[in-house]
Amino acid sequence: MRGCCSKPRGYTGAAQDSENVDEGCVLGTHYEATRWMNLDACGIICALVSWGLLLYATVVTVGAVIKPWKCTSAMNVIGSLAFVTVAALALVSHARTMLTDPGAVPRDVAPPGGEGDQEEGETAALNADLDSENRGGEREKAGLKRWCRRCDAYKPLRAHHCSICARCIIKMDHHCPWVNNCVGLGNHKLFLLFIGYTAVLCILSIGILVYKVVLEDAKRLPKQCQMTPSDQLAAMSVGIIALLFGLFTTCMLLDQCSSLESGLTKIDRLKGETHASHGRTVALGVNEVWGGEEQWCRWHWLCPWPASWPAAAHALLNGYERSCGRSKCGDADDHLPPASFSPKHGNPKGEDDDGVEMLDMDML
Repeated sequence: MRGCCSKPRGYTGAAQDSENVDEGCVLGTHYEATRWMNLDACGIICALVSWGLLLYATVVTVGAVIKPWKCTSAMNVIGSLAFVTVAALALVSHARTMLTDPGAVPRDVAPPGGEGDQEEGETAALNADLDSENRGGEREKAGLKRWCRRCDAYKPLRAHHCSICARCIIKMDHHCPWVNNCVGLGNHKLFLLFIGYTAVLCILSIGILVYKVVLEDAKRLPKQCQMTPSDQLAAMSVGIIALLFGLFTTCMLLDQCSSLESGLTKIDRLKGETHASHGRTVALGVNEVWGGEEQWCRWHWLCPWPASWPAAAHALLNGYERSCGRSKCGDADDHLPPASFSPKHGNPKGEDDDGVEMLDMDML
């Protein structure tokens, strides 16, 4: 299931890419992949289960409960169209969440606006005052953890390393197996739409089932509109699925409200981290989650396409800029981070990593 573009769970760094990756690969999460998709077997199975449940609920609700082709009425037709529309939006949002780059940090990047020179001086001063055993922890407290030894690349302050995707992800909230992808800056909007439309679909399904049962008990339905025993069994299974996943997605939406309000991811909140860059993007009028400059709801927020931001805000949102942005592109050295951001300035024991792999693989 992994294929040539995936990374084994024992993958230890981006340095293996040039040796192990087939040049013809298209799908994957590594640097050479041209199309983003996590090929983890468990994630693919969970994603297929998500699609199967959504399609099953749609077929049963429309085909066995509403039956608009047998019970032709304005309410049945409108109900069927509404249910199918919401189901289609949920499926498209799921697919876009799974296949959209969540904000993986490229290899050839550097801190924006000359922050590298400032940090190099701060790091040197701190290392001069500390023994080698204490440098890692104190560097982390000072916010100087800037190199990911697993990716072997510069790691922005708002990035966390995902051991499943084997990449550092900007504003990573968690890795969701149900969408087979990390939830980060690049697909946070799409993830919210997926769980939102799924919650609405569950509510619609339960409402339609209750309405149909009440009408059947009151003997107000013609014979061709009534459910057969097999229809009732299928409808009961959909009702249970809708109840469970409706509660699950509603709880997730409530949890995500904290992220929307504070601008902090789940990992940030659990680790007690704050980021000044969020305040600067708000001051610029940039909406980090939904894209654009509007802070209040707009119609395009409900459309399942990735968020986009003004070009001037990209470096601030991502926490990096391309290395060739400060020099001529094309030389081999331009595709590597500046020398001041190399592992020799980092923690020799690797304590500058997140240390939150279990959080990064959150099963929510």
